[in-house]
Amino acid sequence: MKKLLTVSMAFTLLMLLSCSKSDRYNSSILVSEISKVLPSQERLYVPTMGNYLKFVTEGDSLFGFYTVLSQDICLACNQSYQEVLIEFGSDEVLALPVNALIGRMGTWKRPDVLRLDNFAGKGSMYIGFRTNVNNTADESHWTYGWIRIELTQDKINLEVMQSAINLKTNEGIEAGQVSND
Repeated sequence: MKKLLTVSMAFTLLMLLSCSKSDRYNSSILVSEISKVLPSQERLYVPTMGNYLKFVTEGDSLFGFYTVLSQDICLACNQSYQEVLIEFGSDEVLALPVNALIGRMGTWKRPDVLRLDNFAGKGSMYIGFRTNVNNTADESHWTYGWIRIELTQDKINLEVMQSAINLKTNEGIEAGQVSND
C-alpha cells in the first residue's frame, strides 16, 4: 500500500510539474496583481525591480484633486536607477493604451514628482517605466515594464491594477503584455 501511495504521489507531482501553467513561469516577464483603489489623501507603494513607485492623490473638493507619481527614496536600500515615460517637455506621465511599445524610444524622466492628469477619465491606461540594473543612466542595461491604472475624471480615486516587467535586459515590452508568447 505504501508503494502504491508513493507511486501515486510521484505521478501526481510529475503531472503538476508538466502542466501548461509552467509556461507562464518560463517567460521573462514578471507580472504582479495589485488591484488596489487609492482614495484621496492615501499613498500606495508599487514594487518595481528594486524601487517603489509612490502614488499620492491629494487636494479637496474646493480646489480640485491631483494625483502624482514619485519614487520612494530609501538611502539605505539597494535601489536601481528608474525612469518613467513622460509627455515631451512636461512633468506629465504619458498615458499609454494597451499594446503600446515601451522601449528605448520616448522621453524618459526620473519620477521625482510627476503628474498623472493625462489619465483622468480615460479608463484603464498604462504607465511605462524602465529600471537600470547598474543604478546608472547608462543606456546598455535597462529593463522595461508597465503599470496599469485607472484614474476617475474628478481625480478623487485611483485604481492601480497590475504591473509587469520584462527581465530581459534591453528588450522592450508592450503595455499589457504578460508573457513572451
